[in-house]
Amino acid sequence: ELKTYIASAKNIIDIVPKLPTKITPGQETKVPVKLKNRSRLNFEKIEVIATTDVPKISDPLQVALKPQEEIEKELVLMLDAGVNPGQKKITIAAYEGNELRGSFVAQVEILPKDRVEEERETKRGFLTAATTITRKNIGNVKSEQRIEATYNVFQRVFSSMTPSPEAESGKVVWKFTLQPGEKETILIESNYRPLLYGFIIIAIFTAIVIFSIERSVVVKKRIFKGKEVIEGVKEYKIFLLVRNGKKYPLNDVKVM
Repeated sequence: ELKTYIASAKNIIDIVPKLPTKITPGQETKVPVKLKNRSRLNFEKIEVIATTDVPKISDPLQVALKPQEEIEKELVLMLDAGVNPGQKKITIAAYEGNELRGSFVAQVEILPKDRVEEERETKRGFLTAATTITRKNIGNVKSEQRIEATYNVFQRVFSSMTPSPEAESGKVVWKFTLQPGEKETILIESNYRPLLYGFIIIAIFTAIVIFSIERSVVVKKRIFKGKEVIEGVKEYKIFLLVRNGKKYPLNDVKVM
């Protein structure tokens, strides 16, 4: 009597990946995967996907498998850079529609990765500038950060900085720690308009003073040394120049 054996419909595709023991998050990891159809069924559309306890880490790989056929494909894994380091369980499964046809489970080590992104934006106006510096930790470990900017004492007088930095030899320095997923924003605002306004006020005041002097009564004197009248006594001549700078006549002016 001929005996017929039917493999379990839930485990009829063998999955043998060359999965690395360590994975660096934030970058692609190419994994060769061998797939073997152990049944006599013909699969026109099998979807192979890798999953773990973090969001989807690969795009589905679609293959067709004939009865007893064995093929090798490449699955590209991409873990988010912010995935916590440590041991993770990765499952590679083969589905026909919603039906599981085979699976592979393994433990891999997610490596720590220090990665920080920076964005700078500067907006300028008339004698003003506003610079925004943002750093975000998109890695999976905490990161010690240091930001430097060159600002001398004169520039700092006309600038406001949030948060307040430390001063080091003509520079301003911010030091902070970023946890995974955390960001820090620094705002530097410079305004030199008060300096211009001060120059304008001084110029106007100076012009008013000069104008007032030019429009007032000015007395100038000149002394000329003359001849010696008698022994030990010399003659001096004093000339007084009186100018009326006003727009109206002055009467009974006394020079004392």
